[in-house]
Amino acid sequence: MVYFWIEILVYFWGEINITWIVSALIIGLTYLYLAVFGKSLNPEKYFVELKEQIKKNVYREFTVDLSELNELKELENELNKKLNKA
Repeated sequence: MVYFWIEILVYFWGEINITWIVSALIIGLTYLYLAVFGKSLNPEKYFVELKEQIKKNVYREFTVDLSELNELKELENELNKKLNKA
């Protein structure tokens, strides 16, 4: 089967535009990447994950306690609610 496609490629090489070959190769490699790694090529999802990774690295670098941070955020929300009621 592979020889069949090689013969067709050799026979029609003068008539095939190189951009078609490059396009098909890019599409094929994209599908191969998705099949192997199971990740999305969605830039929005990529940047959200990148933002979370950067946040984790900064928290780790400055030894931020996430539980304490969450408690402070909850306290802030409670105080804001009390101020809005008054």
